[in-house]
Amino acid sequence: MNPKDRAGAKKPSLSNLPLAVLYQVSLALYEGARKYGPWNWRSESVDTMIYVDAAKRHLDWYTAHEDIDPDSGLHHVDKAIAGLMVLSDAIKHGCATDTRPPKQELDQAAMMQSMAEINAKYPLADECRIADHVTPVSGGPRYLTCEDVGLTVELSNGGFGEIVDWDGDDEVLPVKVQFEDDDNLLDGWFSTEGYYDGDRQTNDHNVVAVRERT
Repeated sequence: MNPKDRAGAKKPSLSNLPLAVLYQVSLALYEGARKYGPWNWRSESVDTMIYVDAAKRHLDWYTAHEDIDPDSGLHHVDKAIAGLMVLSDAIKHGCATDTRPPKQELDQAAMMQSMAEINAKYPLADECRIADHVTPVSGGPRYLTCEDVGLTVELSNGGFGEIVDWDGDDEVLPVKVQFEDDDNLLDGWFSTEGYYDGDRQTNDHNVVAVRERT
């Protein structure tokens, strides 16, 4: 590779910028320059929350299904981007007065943990199925899902078991099946590769079919 190319390859590529967006945002900036003067935020300090609120309003109008700003005739999203570009430039060049409200503690980690607990408690069908299907008695292949708890399953060794639990946090061994083995009631976790009973893997206990409880 050419030495200049090697050096340039390590720098941010401006070719990744979406030109269609940039051209429309440039119109929004041009409109602002005509109304308030070009680079007006550099000559006098700007209020940060004025620009934050303006961007939020444009995004709210877009969310409410109004695409075009009636004042400028430009797209609300482009107007929001233009305002945020001005705000970012003002912050970077010391031309912004920080008028943000008092600091608020947003515990993102705790929120994500709570969301995970809610998802585990109320799973959707697509979120609680295992990757590989089992062969039902009739009707073609199907996926096991968390909604199958309580169903009777047929094991590959000819025995039967019952799905008694579903672990939404374990993508490898999600399905707990209770079955009888030599007159003993055993619990184990089903995976797509085999049936696990504690530390013992016995592939002869694979779940091969699902039957409705009779």
